[in-house]
Amino acid sequence: MKEDPPAPAFRRIVVATDVSMNAGIALRWAIALARTHDARITLVHAIEPLTLSSIPLALQDAVAQQMATLEDEVRTAGIEVTSHVGVGRTWEIVAEAVEEIDADLIVVGARGHTPYTGMLLGSTADRIIRTARVPVLTVHPGDAEAPEHIRTVLVATDFSEEAGLACEVTLRLLGPPRDHRLVLLHAWEPLVDYGFGVAGPIA
Repeated sequence: MKEDPPAPAFRRIVVATDVSMNAGIALRWAIALARTHDARITLVHAIEPLTLSSIPLALQDAVAQQMATLEDEVRTAGIEVTSHVGVGRTWEIVAEAVEEIDADLIVVGARGHTPYTGMLLGSTADRIIRTARVPVLTVHPGDAEAPEHIRTVLVATDFSEEAGLACEVTLRLLGPPRDHRLVLLHAWEPLVDYGFGVAGPIA
């Protein structure tokens, strides 16, 4: 019996960063994935000016220093890294970087610099997910401890074509065969509400 070919690895990972704590957590996950897939990382940061005037040199220098620090962190982990800084809306700058390096995965914090700590998904991450042409892995603040290898993935499915694609991406995410486990979840919700409940008094 002919075996199926192994799922293709992710080789070029874009990490969108606003240099926040949550972005740092996302970077740790990207480093773990890069080790699994022998991939390289491109750090992407967008400067969104409040006016059309030129970006102050002090801000440019600060961003350059921050990106250099992040690059050092990735290199120390033994991963090849480059960075890309653009002026504009974050999701557009990320899209530019994806096209430029032909990336096959985006990693982003579920939310960045925001005072609304109860948000599960920030507006920037949401827009990246909606506009990206490649898979996007969002990392939540509670996911601070990145695993050495991802071993168990829960995939929600409604048996649609999109759900099938999600399964394919999951197999790629898991990387070379180890003690992996993929759990499929399907929820069935009745279309008819029979109104079961406590009956009131009969007149």
